[in-house]
Amino acid sequence: MSSGLSTTQANAYLNSLLRGIAYVPPAGVFVQVHVGAPGPNGTANVAAETVRKAVTMAAPAGGVIANSTQVQWTLVPAVEDWTDFTLWDQAAGGSFLISGLVVANPVAIGDTATAPPGTLVVTLPVAS
Repeated sequence: MSSGLSTTQANAYLNSLLRGIAYVPPAGVFVQVHVGAPGPNGTANVAAETVRKAVTMAAPAGGVIANSTQVQWTLVPAVEDWTDFTLWDQAAGGSFLISGLVVANPVAIGDTATAPPGTLVVTLPVAS
């Protein structure tokens, strides 16, 4: 599976939902771009662009959530096709939260890459 919750976050949500253990959300959310599936720890296939950017997410609907604000990287260091992203609780280090798919075009050296609202998408399965 290319995108989804980290094991830590999945367990925290389940504990909150089914065991009454309070969930503490992160103080901030930061996006990291990837050139392939980020894997279970969110650390595989990291793009040459390693700067994590603060991101704000819109309200979810139908198990889908996306960024509500534009995110921008300047002076991209490599020619790449960003396909996935991870969300973290800190700009550096920190804990992996969740991953999703990037709706974007390839980037080139020196580009300014912009993720307009609605292009960083996370989908969780819901009952049907």
